[in-house]
Amino acid sequence: MKETAGEQLATILKNGGSMDNQGYTVDVEQAVRQYADMVYRVAVSNTKVPQDAEDVFQEVFVKLVRYKEKIEDEEHLKAWLIRVTINEARRLEGSGWKKNVSLADSDEDDQQWDPPEGEGAQSPEEEYLANEKSESILKKVQELPQKYREVIHLHYYEDKKISEIANILEMNEDTVKTRLRRAREMLEKVLEKGQKGGV
Repeated sequence: MKETAGEQLATILKNGGSMDNQGYTVDVEQAVRQYADMVYRVAVSNTKVPQDAEDVFQEVFVKLVRYKEKIEDEEHLKAWLIRVTINEARRLEGSGWKKNVSLADSDEDDQQWDPPEGEGAQSPEEEYLANEKSESILKKVQELPQKYREVIHLHYYEDKKISEIANILEMNEDTVKTRLRRAREMLEKVLEKGQKGGV
């Protein structure tokens, strides 16, 4: 049975102005609250500079406002946010501004330590050593070429399966597996060198 023009218009209005999202509507404010940390982590992982990551972060959510009608469901929203974040980081990396200007300053020295709550919490020394190791590994990941950083970040920091990464990055699963293997090998070599060199 074919819908009349009035029924089609009612369906479009009910779906937030889109025929193809079948009732799912993106609440941008809720999406920002829910996915801000993930988008920022992916942006930092791909740009290496917090200020650039903030630019990418803003652009991603501006695009979400523009394209929210095309989002089909919650899973599609999350994958779309990751994909757009990676694309924006790549765009920024290739821009003339990024090639000619370096913003290496960061606010790392301004961070304040808050004592942990509850029993079984780490001592400040243990927390410091754990953070140092984690930051060291993250720095080594950020030194990898972008195609390897992307798969490592999605797999280990966002807990994505290989099939999900392949879907997000629009590539074959075997390519994802190869990039993960090569990235691990590169990281192992760099970390072994660091241990031998006293890092």
